Amino acid sequence: MFETGFNLVLIILGFGVLIFVHETGHFLAAKWAGIRTEVFAIGMGTAVVSWRKGIGFAWGSTHDRVVARAGRAAHELSREQLEQHEIGCTEYSLRWLPIGGFVKMLGQDDADPSNVSTESDTPPERATLDPARVKSLRVVELRKAARRVREFPIKGRELARANREEILDGFRALGML
Repeated sequence: MFETGFNLVLIILGFGVLIFVHETGHFLAAKWAGIRTEVFAIGMGTAVVSWRKGIGFAWGSTHDRVVARAGRAAHELSREQLEQHEIGCTEYSLRWLPIGGFVKMLGQDDADPSNVSTESDTPPERATLDPARVKSLRVVELRKAARRVREFPIKGRELARANREEILDGFRALGML
């Protein structure tokens, strides 16, 4: 019985490490692109414990402490306002359900993609891609980037089947490379 429980804990920890590494990639890519990240979370559901620069550790979310200090939620404040109150942009949290993780970027609303932020450090709907960065992207990442551009010439299944050069040609046709 003990062995089975111990193995289950090891499996959960192993997946946790994989999820952490995966989400760290998203986080670093967003930071590299100058996109503000609101949340870096391991697990799903509500936060068990979280940390935010300037706030420190908190049981649950740091949201209430940010509102108490700044008068508004962190996502409602500009980067400059957060710096003025000495509050970090990103809440790092460990969540109740160990089945995944996520990085939430400013302006990202998966439930309502039409909800767009006007802040300068949000994911641009159509930005010029840096050719040096594009060379380092894998096909999967290029497809994700292409799906975010409404005018992208390749859609749906054709995009899913497109190779790297075909996707790059699509970006070139839009003048984005």
